Amino acid sequence: MECELQRKTLKYNNGSPIEKDPYGIAKKMGLLLLDELRKLGNTFTCTYIVEGLEEEVYQSIGLEHNSGHLVYYKDERPYVRETI
Repeated sequence: MECELQRKTLKYNNGSPIEKDPYGIAKKMGLLLLDELRKLGNTFTCTYIVEGLEEEVYQSIGLEHNSGHLVYYKDERPYVRETI
């Protein structure tokens, strides 16, 4: 979502994560998407979010934290700096 629509004082300020939703735009878009998926027969939705930043937005559309799952990945993109 455009940074302008999220207001100021964003942590990342790049439009990739949805950090804030002061106008409820992300919530409306999320609810619309879930409704369209239901119409197609979808009964399970899963997404990855930025911990400590996007929870409020995704909880507003009814998604819940699944404490039994962890995300594992291997990132070999040449422009990503190794953090180990």
